[in-house]
Amino acid sequence: MKKILFLSIFLINYCKAQEVFPQSGNSSQNSLLKAIEIQNEFMKTLYYYGETKLDNPYALQIPFKSMNDKEVLNGYKNYKLCNSYAQGVHSVALLVFILNRKPFADDPKKFVYLYGTTFITSFVFRSIGRQKLKKAINRFNSLLIP
Repeated sequence: MKKILFLSIFLINYCKAQEVFPQSGNSSQNSLLKAIEIQNEFMKTLYYYGETKLDNPYALQIPFKSMNDKEVLNGYKNYKLCNSYAQGVHSVALLVFILNRKPFADDPKKFVYLYGTTFITSFVFRSIGRQKLKKAINRFNSLLIP
């Protein structure tokens, strides 16, 4: 389990260090873009692009790429990366459980420990991803206002 903790810390630092996208685009395209609003509901976050309701944050990719701003694109890319890591952690835990059933049957505490650390690690990655997306949306909206 120390390996999972080490891997989690490594992946969190990797999420924070990603910078791959080009510099900011021109401002004539920015005038056609609309602001993005975030509305939090019970167990769900809704995004509004202008008047359009978006249930999925992956739909924000088009306005973000249209903005062509380095910080916005990096924030969005890191959001997707952290969510992928969270899904990967669940997949690895499932594989560990399937391939090593006997130790979990002998000691139920191992099962609880595996899924407890999986839940916590996934929660951390998703929280970091939401923070990155929120920063990207704030940056996007600040660039729209002249």
